[in-house]
Amino acid sequence: MFSGIQYNSSGDIQADGRLNFWGDDSGPGGAGPGDGDQVSEDVIYSPWLGFDPKEETDDPVSFFVDESDDSNGINNAIAAARQGDVVKMSTGSYAGDVIDMAGVTFSPGTSPGCVTIDGDLTAIPATTFDMDIRGESVCDEYDQIEVTGDLDITGATLNIILNGYIPYLEDEFVIFTYDGTLSGEFDDILVDNRGVGFDISYDGGQIVLITYKIPPIPLSNWSLYFGFALMIGLVAVRFHRKSAA
Repeated sequence: MFSGIQYNSSGDIQADGRLNFWGDDSGPGGAGPGDGDQVSEDVIYSPWLGFDPKEETDDPVSFFVDESDDSNGINNAIAAARQGDVVKMSTGSYAGDVIDMAGVTFSPGTSPGCVTIDGDLTAIPATTFDMDIRGESVCDEYDQIEVTGDLDITGATLNIILNGYIPYLEDEFVIFTYDGTLSGEFDDILVDNRGVGFDISYDGGQIVLITYKIPPIPLSNWSLYFGFALMIGLVAVRFHRKSAA
């Protein structure tokens, strides 16, 4: 299972267990973050596989990373990935630059959550960002990626996953922040509900989605609203007549 050994900054020997499947896609247990096979603190486990490599598949596969290996875990996952594979980044901060040369799908947070890249983040036109939006509270209800350096999203795809959530008109969601320079814009913005539409702003160190379209209220709901309003109107008329008498 282990692919080698290395020494950490303190000179201690560590087992290299990166890019292994630990029996559960949540990752290894013990010193790890998940419910899979137990590991000790001397094992480097990030990134780990979200699939059993013995089961060959042509479908996109998932690579999981956490902040235990900083941005190296993200870049190691990218190096092992094919175009379209998913790099799931656990909530936390990752030190160092991240460069996507494979055309992966980045999925930040723990559905949802916030991820900080303490460095530059560089995408390519084949890159996709899966961003969950399930409410108005950042990190708790929708994803955000914070980049302390430069952000390059030239030609990349933004995929918004609402999973049944319907925002209000003019609701705003700050999905990216960046402290450096922004290069490019998203080439395509996808939403899993065609009835919801977003404008996008790239100004002021933020990338912000603004809701401009939501599905119409079903006719059956309008009937309920009309009936309720009519009932209130009749009560008001009766009260007025009694007062006049």
